[in-house]
Amino acid sequence: MIRKITLFIIAGFLSISASAKKDVYYTNASGSDDKISLTPFTGFNFAESFDTDFGSVYMEQGPVYGLSLEYQTNDNIEYELTWQKQVTRATANVYYYAGYNDIIQFNKTSDLAIDYFMVGMNGIKPTSDLISLYGGASAGIVVFTPRATNFDAVVKFTVALKAGVKININEHLGIRLQPQLYLPIQSMGANVFVGSQGSSVGLSGYSTITQFGGIGGLTLTF
Repeated sequence: MIRKITLFIIAGFLSISASAKKDVYYTNASGSDDKISLTPFTGFNFAESFDTDFGSVYMEQGPVYGLSLEYQTNDNIEYELTWQKQVTRATANVYYYAGYNDIIQFNKTSDLAIDYFMVGMNGIKPTSDLISLYGGASAGIVVFTPRATNFDAVVKFTVALKAGVKININEHLGIRLQPQLYLPIQSMGANVFVGSQGSSVGLSGYSTITQFGGIGGLTLTF
């Protein structure tokens, strides 16, 4: 299910990006196509479970909220800075080795704060004076902060895919609706190869955390 959603968002982004430079339907109050917008938003993330090196974690579904600052150029490319927060309940099933054959396992449930700090780019395709479709990707970090005192905060590199629609009420006010998929990267590695045919450098990573949800917000354009 998540893989199909990811492929759908990527396909939508590529299609929108390819045609974004061909269509411009509206301008802001100054007559320029460049726009700066601010979008406070709220939304919802579905429940997620994932494995770690020492067990597994289950995060309950719950609401999210945040703020996005967007800059749209006259060729319908949008750059954005986004902060998103969720406070949910998480249960960790943890085990560790206490001796040669002794394994100690315990469960711990705690409130968990999840803060995303992202930088992204969207391709935008206006379909009329009122409606614009968009899709894009972001990268940044996520900070997992357990409220339990005996657990430390965890910081991970994160990528995100999103697509959505903008509804322009007037030149200064609009509505943004956006499904999105956040992918915190649990592990990353690099490799270097040097041989008679040349050299190469590679970077790899994997993620078992997939936070899927959607947001909606009121966009203020200056």
